[in-house]
Parts: sequence; structure tokens; C-alpha cells
Amino acid sequence: MGLEEIHELQRQRKWMQFCRLIMDSVDKISTEMLLGVFLESVNLIHPRTLCEVFLVLAAKLPPRDGVDLLNKGQETISSCVLYSEDFEAEKAMMEMKKCLLLIGMNEFKGIETRLFEWRRMKMTKDMQAMYNFVGFKLYQGIGNIEASFSHLLKYVKLTNASGLTDTLVEYGMLSKDFFNFTAITSLPCFSNIKSNDLREMFVLFREGNIDELEMMNKKLVEKFGTNSELVKEKMYMIALTNLCFAEREKKIPIRKIEEVLKIPRKVAIYIIMKSLGLKLICGWINGEEDALYFDSLAPRTLQPKEIMEIQGKLGRWRRRIHEVISMLK
Repeated sequence: MGLEEIHELQRQRKWMQFCRLIMDSVDKISTEMLLGVFLESVNLIHPRTLCEVFLVLAAKLPPRDGVDLLNKGQETISSCVLYSEDFEAEKAMMEMKKCLLLIGMNEFKGIETRLFEWRRMKMTKDMQAMYNFVGFKLYQGIGNIEASFSHLLKYVKLTNASGLTDTLVEYGMLSKDFFNFTAITSLPCFSNIKSNDLREMFVLFREGNIDELEMMNKKLVEKFGTNSELVKEKMYMIALTNLCFAEREKKIPIRKIEEVLKIPRKVAIYIIMKSLGLKLICGWINGEEDALYFDSLAPRTLQPKEIMEIQGKLGRWRRRIHEVISMLK
């Protein structure tokens, strides 16, 4: 019934309905049969609709065949003489899909160059999502966690793709430069983390809770392998920032850092220098006093206990102000 209906719409030249039914039938009718009837009419269909159908059908084919079909789609749109537009956005979307298929076959050559070229384009939201997904998959494939995470975070923000939440959290913990964990926890999809162990590790990691995360060391190593030491190093920097945040005098003896973080002096100095280099802490080491002085800290999300403490301070200040005002009356 489905194929006959598609042929009937073709005869009636109802191209929008014709294409919509083809896309709706990809799981019911063989891709080869749908392709056959679709390709008979490609020169009569609007390029934007063509792009949608080519993308859907290419996804149902083996990767190499999908690439060939998308090449044909780009050629078809380029040779269209019925419209004055150049439809660069549609051709770019098909090029991005081609890149995804090539990445899936471990063929990365030239794709990074294309990413840089696309950055100059004015993109719709759908294009931005596809662009960042290509970037995520490319850099994931070549092992560049930093770049892969950056593109993945943008992609998830645009699409709220819950299926990638675990990867996003894992890469956020591994990224050497990323400390804005609110950007992850504020996403609606954050509640969809599949791994309870990863969720627990991330919460402890974000809080700089060294003692409890150390108790999960075995699971940490199982999850991150040789990168588990990198995760621990980053956690120490978070713990140091939290320690600074709690200090009123903006000065911490290095011995105190050693004791609280439970690390030897050499490691404490290393963590301080890394934190200064990443601008998590703006300050300096006073060698004479053997202490860390700091002026400011990188913005961060407060924990409930810290919020309550600040509320308490504000309440006390408010009462003192009222007392002073009463005395002056």
C-alpha cells in the first residue's frame, strides 16, 4: 500500500507529500525501492525538500553508498535551474552528513579543514547542531578530548541530546581547562546520566571531595584507566579553590594545603602552580611566609551549605545596619 501511495503522489505531482511519505516509509519499505522512485523525480522537487530526503535515505545506506548518494544530492541541487538561490546551506548540511559517514569509516582527511571553513557560514540552529556533532565525532575519533568536549557541550546545549550525557560528563572531568561544571549540571539532560557510579563520581569531583572520591578509587580507575590520575589532579585543584573560598584573610599557609588535601609539599606546590596558571586562583606564593596569597578566585557554583552561610552573614549584617540606624535616630 505504501509504495502505491508514493507512486500516486508522484503522478499527481504533489511533491511535498511525496517526499514526506518517502521519509516516513524508510522503516517499512526497502531503501533501494524508495531510492528508485525518488531519483526519478529529483529534478522537479524543491532543493530544501530534496536535502531532507537525501539526508534521511543516506542514513539508511551503508556508509560508502551514503557518501555517494549525498554527492549526487549536492550535484542535483547545484544543477537546479528552477530557482535563483544557491542553496549553500542545504549543500553544507549534506557535506556535514558525508563527513559523519567518513568519520564512521575512520577517514578523517580534510574534515578539520571543512570545520574551519563552515565557521564562516551563517548557520541555522540545525546547521549549528550538525556542525558541532561533526566536530565532536571528528575529535573523538582522533583522540583530542579537549576539542571533542567543546563541540559536544555546544551540541547538547542546542539539542538536549540525552543519549550523550554520560560522555559529556566523562569528557568534562577529563578536560584540562574546563571547570565551569554548572554548564553541565544546568542542562535538562543532566538528570539522564545512565551510570550511577559516574554520577556519584562527578558530584564528588565537582565538590572537590577528596576523601570520598578516594574511597571510589577502584571505580575511578575502571572508568578512566590511565587518565584517572589526571582526574585526581583536577580534583585537587577544585579542592584547593574551595579551600581558598573558605578563607577570609585571602592567605593560606602551604602546610595547611598539604594537610587538608593530604598531599606532600612537592605535590601541593605543583597543584598551586597549575591553579595559578589556569587562573582558577589569581595570586602568588610568598616564599618568606611559606603561604599562598590570593586576590580573587574563578567564579563557581556554591554548595547549599555555603549558600546558607552567606545568607547567615547577610542576615547579621542587616541586623547590624538596623541597629546603627536605630542608634542614630
